[in-house]
Amino acid sequence: MGPLANDRRVSALSELVEDARDKGADVRTGGGQHGQQRLLFSTDSTKQCAG
Repeated sequence: MGPLANDRRVSALSELVEDARDKGADVRTGGGQHGQQRLLFSTDSTKQCAG
């Protein structure tokens, strides 16, 4: 995803990724904060997601 505007966006994206995992997505890379950069969210790569 890249740099985010504030901490609320990190929280919102984390919830979206967790929801996708709960629905069967296989998050292969990314899906969370990038290292020590608190407002940088790693790009996601998923295999599948049931809708």
